[in-house]
Amino acid sequence: MTAQMPCSLMFNVFKDFGRLNYRSLASIILTDRTLYDGRSPRSRIDEKTWLSRNVVHAPAGSIPEAYFEDFSKSAQSVAAHLKSARGAGLSNEEIIGYFSGEGALRMAQTLEACHLDRTIYENIVNKVMRLQLPSSAGLVELLLIHFIATGCIGNPYRSAEYTLGYAQNTLGVQFRTSMATFAEVDGPDEEDDVQLCLFRMVGNKLKGKPYRLDPEGTEIGALSTSRSSINDVDPTVSGHHLRIWRGPGGHWYAEGLNSKNGTVLISGEDDSMRVVEPPRDKREGFASGAVPIAPGDQLVLGGATVFMVMQTV
Repeated sequence: MTAQMPCSLMFNVFKDFGRLNYRSLASIILTDRTLYDGRSPRSRIDEKTWLSRNVVHAPAGSIPEAYFEDFSKSAQSVAAHLKSARGAGLSNEEIIGYFSGEGALRMAQTLEACHLDRTIYENIVNKVMRLQLPSSAGLVELLLIHFIATGCIGNPYRSAEYTLGYAQNTLGVQFRTSMATFAEVDGPDEEDDVQLCLFRMVGNKLKGKPYRLDPEGTEIGALSTSRSSINDVDPTVSGHHLRIWRGPGGHWYAEGLNSKNGTVLISGEDDSMRVVEPPRDKREGFASGAVPIAPGDQLVLGGATVFMVMQTV
């Protein structure tokens, strides 16, 4: 059986939960701008074959982003429909409950079935739900933007960037921690091709797949969106928490990114502990710097998320 695509899930969710049929939703999310073929996507919504093949059931990531209306505008229109008596007649609390609960889970499962990263999607939802916004309408708007952008684009990294950008630039929300200045580290002249990976540890057991580290730099954080990012973290981990990279001579280093709850390294050689970055409220007088890491070490982020450092081929 062919896996359901993020876009088809989005259409089905709004049909079942929001009483929006395919044509009505398409008239909201598709742009009326004329494209390269001389027509606008919105002008073709009555062509059932075109709508089904090129939008609703299109493979994840295959629909040009130019097909779509601005996602924030679409989210506002969908929210108005969901709340109207002629639509689903839902309250803000009901919409928030669904798109932070069952709706979010269904999208995450669909992304995973399409071999896409579900973790960054779920992390954005979790961060949104922890925001202190003036009204519940803001939460509705952000959750719908994130759901719609992910369904349309089929790229959880791009949709995360859009949601974060909108939250920051339009609503004044500050998701991102400030970026530390990465230290220059001297090392031996000869190059060593040591490759490292991280394994998540839960209850003293390795969990899931290894995360191969990019020599140019891998960022760990709940909101990191680069291709080499690691988002498999607990809520105590900051949006941009830690960076690991390979320096001159092939040695590997970790440095904090001004995280809220800090990072500790436990040596695999003698179990000694070294603070990579203390919690923000205990950082007075602390100078951030690169800390060497090696196979067998453990990195404890935010006091709860643990990664084992291992060598790989």
